[in-house]
Amino acid sequence: TQIYIHSISVIKNFILFADITKSISLLNFDKECKTLSVISRDFEPMEVYRCEFVIDGTNLGFLVSDSNCNLVIYSYQPEAIESSGGMKLIRKSDVNIGAHVNTFFRT
Repeated sequence: TQIYIHSISVIKNFILFADITKSISLLNFDKECKTLSVISRDFEPMEVYRCEFVIDGTNLGFLVSDSNCNLVIYSYQPEAIESSGGMKLIRKSDVNIGAHVNTFFRT
């Protein structure tokens, strides 16, 4: 599979990356085995500009900006039926803000 990663964000052993045309994927890095494994991903094509983790208390989400001026929030919910056992990220919300966003700042 050919991928073109142009946005990446890391928290602990979790890696969120954006492919320029294939949307986002969530990976896990195992230090002991020195391996990367795909936890979940979005299967809908999207021209992603930027991706970032969103932390709300104990909840972890994923914020994405795209070429259609949208901000999209995803979550990883392996117990949800629509996630196909955790293989698909769940799209929680999207907002068209009317401007392209190419940078996020996490505080």
